[in-house]
Amino acid sequence: MVNHTTVGWNENTSVELTTSQLIAGSVVSLTGFINDTDCENHTDNVTHYDGKLNNAGIPLTSDIAFEVPFFLIVGISGLIGNLLVILVYGQKRYQQNNSSLYVLNLAIGDLLAVIVVGFHVTEFYRVTWSVLWYHDIQCIIHRFFRYIGFNITVFNMVAIAVDRYFAICHPIRFRMNFSLKRTKIILVFLWILTLAASSPTLFMFKAIYNSGDHGATYTGKTPFACKLVLPFGPWYRHFKAFYFNFVLFFIPSFVTMILYSIIVYEVWKSTRGIVGKAGTNKKVDNVHWKTARTLLVVFFAYFFCYVLFCTYNLFFIYLPENALHPMIKNVGLILPYANSCSNPIIYSFMTPQFRKACRELICGRQVRETSTSQSLYTVDCDRNTAHSMCDMSSVNSVYADGDN
Repeated sequence: MVNHTTVGWNENTSVELTTSQLIAGSVVSLTGFINDTDCENHTDNVTHYDGKLNNAGIPLTSDIAFEVPFFLIVGISGLIGNLLVILVYGQKRYQQNNSSLYVLNLAIGDLLAVIVVGFHVTEFYRVTWSVLWYHDIQCIIHRFFRYIGFNITVFNMVAIAVDRYFAICHPIRFRMNFSLKRTKIILVFLWILTLAASSPTLFMFKAIYNSGDHGATYTGKTPFACKLVLPFGPWYRHFKAFYFNFVLFFIPSFVTMILYSIIVYEVWKSTRGIVGKAGTNKKVDNVHWKTARTLLVVFFAYFFCYVLFCTYNLFFIYLPENALHPMIKNVGLILPYANSCSNPIIYSFMTPQFRKACRELICGRQVRETSTSQSLYTVDCDRNTAHSMCDMSSVNSVYADGDN
């Protein structure tokens, strides 16, 4: 006679497992298989803690002393920073160029990710599981919006690189084709694409509250209230690793790197006087490059925050169990959240006009500029052409930081 052990997912569903299945670590349920291809919790090859909890209901083996303060810093700084970006770029006078619209869209996506961070902090405290993480739908919504925040960022990065590529390398085509109206249509399309690209996550998560199994993915990993499932069978683990990490991260990042490499090369040739482009203005080219330079730094900050996480998730199922130190895995898991607060910091360091706009917003009065600085921000264009060659002029943009 075969012995069975019941592992309940929630109050309505449970899974019966044979003793041999538990030993092997393979879990089969009515809805799918437990996933082992991500840094999320699952029961395949898990490391169980000894059941001891502190007064806050936290496993004593967790690294919560490191993770929770990190998330709190990211959440608070990201909330303040991205709200400032939205309030600045949300003003009509700053919405007259493509770059400002993309930056505004990035801030909205980052603000969504910051909200996700806030709820994620509660998952470290098991006393919240019975309220915030009790049902499957609560896990699904949280993880779905987390992937939306991730994906809208990478799609924005590609769109920004394309926009800057045409602005610098093909300015005539940029003037003709990259209008403000078309940019707004592109932004709507990016959100639709993001929702579609993130839709597989709607089938990938279940709540584990009351399951009796709160094992961590690996030693040193904090158990969470949500676990991954493979909804369509074991093959899905390979699809998930390839789709979410290679298709949605490495391919877009590679395309973005290629475009920025071309931009840098074109600017280098232009500054050395090797080529001259008909119909261009040296001062305008310089302003375009200053914009591209800031957005290039934004891209590399994004890439740095995500590359460890996506690399690990892509190759996790093919690596030995102890191939990486647990701390490296933990850092890779939380770094993507840091990207949610990095962009406002980059803008503050690299764009004086953004700092000026923030001071005006906070102080409630216009900050006076010297006549010298005003002349540095001037580009020969008017408001009617501010979305094209002149889209970084001081008339409309917080990105016009002068010609040095």
